[in-house]
Amino acid sequence: MKHALPLSIFAASLVISGCNESDSSDKPATVNVSGDYSAVILQSDYSVGSNVAIADASDLSEIVENYYADTVTDYALKSDGEYYYYIGRSDAGTISKYETSAPSSDYYGGGYTLTPAEQTSGSNTHDIGFLPNDLAVLTRYGQSSAWLVDREAQNDADFKVGEIDLSAYVASDDTVSPAPEMDEVVIYGKKSLYHHAAPGHNRKRLWLTTLSLRGSS
Repeated sequence: MKHALPLSIFAASLVISGCNESDSSDKPATVNVSGDYSAVILQSDYSVGSNVAIADASDLSEIVENYYADTVTDYALKSDGEYYYYIGRSDAGTISKYETSAPSSDYYGGGYTLTPAEQTSGSNTHDIGFLPNDLAVLTRYGQSSAWLVDREAQNDADFKVGEIDLSAYVASDDTVSPAPEMDEVVIYGKKSLYHHAAPGHNRKRLWLTTLSLRGSS
């Protein structure tokens, strides 16, 4: 099985500018990866923008850059096996799914939205945790619930299958945010471990939630 290794770097402005001279549509529809592992690299520079580069992990000299070039830099990159997920956080508010062998083909048809129409503020999705049965948990830093999603959903409407209410974990002394500010998530068996790290605060909180999964014993 092929595996994608997600990496994030803050590249120099000169490098990013050079990459952004061409559109991502000019890049190859496929990338040749001879080994079992490929490197998927998120390159960001707050003054210019972001893009993704892909290479065979055993030979970074053949790196192909400038996929998904955007002026927005607030993205996250996560992988599961041969697939990687490109998450637009506060401004973009979308999630896309790709395979390293075909980085121009979005399984989610241009990205599924992470901010429903009835929601008055952005979700600011920070992380994804992979579950059995093609499910996943999305942490939403700007909201009081995490999403349970179907990674194999064929359309936007079928992507979200449930929510995990974490409103009980809003800090009693937090007068600014109505949310528990969930950041990272780690899945262990049927439990999800959430990590909270509020900017400007010296405290960190962890909490466990037990999940009831479809078709699990």
